[in-house]
Amino acid sequence: MHASDGNEQDHADVSDGRRLRKLRPQTAKVCIYCKQLKPASDYNSHQYTTKTDRISTRLVSGCKPCNRKRIDTYRARVKPTYDAKALEWRRANRKRISEQQRRRRMADPDKARAQYLRRYGLTLETYAQMQETQGNRCACCHGQPQRVGRKGAFLHVDHCHESGKVRGLLCHQCNVILGLSKDSSATLRRLADYLEKPRQSGNSGGD
Repeated sequence: MHASDGNEQDHADVSDGRRLRKLRPQTAKVCIYCKQLKPASDYNSHQYTTKTDRISTRLVSGCKPCNRKRIDTYRARVKPTYDAKALEWRRANRKRISEQQRRRRMADPDKARAQYLRRYGLTLETYAQMQETQGNRCACCHGQPQRVGRKGAFLHVDHCHESGKVRGLLCHQCNVILGLSKDSSATLRRLADYLEKPRQSGNSGGD
């Protein structure tokens, strides 16, 4: 084995039979942006193999806080332009986007459902448990889910828009009613009171 100098360390076990020498990692570095000497833990790093078969671990030029600040500044500058272009593209390609989404749902229904449930912090397993607990019926009207358009019959996840907490599973009709009422229990009570009022016949014209 060749003797290594003070800056290098030999590695004899290599899959392709070559002997690679790994450089000792840097322990500290001066950030090119804030000009402060910081430990290696404040930097991201990457490995590469040189032409002389050395495995080198190199620290990036800027420290993590400075790089984070630069990325946030860049995103804040380009985000309005990017969002405007993305919105323009989506409006011009609505049919294309809809068709792609439909194909993905048909190709892998479980994956599409899992993506939908992740918005509410649920998995396919927890959703199935909630379905079983409710007897596969709506938590509000206790009716079974009905097929809506081209979509299958399934129960929608209802959640509080303020806390994000999942409240239960609802059929399409009850979910729409809650949405139109803006989750206002007072509005729904007034509607119930209105429906419970005795019907009054219209006044007929008298002599």
